[in-house]
Amino acid sequence: MIKKILVVSAILDEIKPLCKEMKEIKHLKKNGIFLKKGRIHEKKVDILVTGPGILNSVYALTLYMENNEKPGLVIQTGCAGGFSQAMVFNGDIGIAFSETYIHLGVENKENNIIPLPLPFFISSEYSISNIFPTDNSLSRKSYQIIKKYTDLNAAIYPFLTVSEITASFARTQILYDTYHAGMENMEGAGSAYICLLYQLPFVEIRAASNTAGERDKNNWELEKSFSNSCKAVNQVIWRL
Repeated sequence: MIKKILVVSAILDEIKPLCKEMKEIKHLKKNGIFLKKGRIHEKKVDILVTGPGILNSVYALTLYMENNEKPGLVIQTGCAGGFSQAMVFNGDIGIAFSETYIHLGVENKENNIIPLPLPFFISSEYSISNIFPTDNSLSRKSYQIIKKYTDLNAAIYPFLTVSEITASFARTQILYDTYHAGMENMEGAGSAYICLLYQLPFVEIRAASNTAGERDKNNWELEKSFSNSCKAVNQVIWRL
């Protein structure tokens, strides 16, 4: 049984529904990083709010790892842009099969990014250019829990990490044709990278708040995304 879980989100609003489930809460705030320590379903749970983007994610997670007891599992959560080509709609849950950082590579004539011809990260198990793995066994178990114990639509997809929100459907089509991803976000690859360095299992569970490429905020459903992602993570914490 996993005794301690770290849940990571970019902003506090994404994680507020899960914070309501916490007991024995201790609040810490330092250098713009917000941390809650407590229990959910009698398990030790830390909630870390990193700030948006891959740089904030890497910084906050590194600071956390160097100053706290290591967790048995890291769960990244929050909102995401869903690719309509993968039949992902607002409120749907995505569990990451992998995280591709699309800005780490070489641009080709088709305006796509292809992997660098040298590895970005090397360990005894991995040689990585721009695709970071998640813990596929725990991701599969998380998917099964969400399907069994919630009414949420869920699937496992490759995820993309971007440093700029995709703002056109033409660009979305290029990204989908290249990577066949289900969701895009701005932090996942950074979190996956830090978990590789510290040899910790990593699972990413998000809910779509909008269609990737959609810039009309009237068509976004952030609150639905926050609620659904926290509902899914809550069940995973309870039953994993």
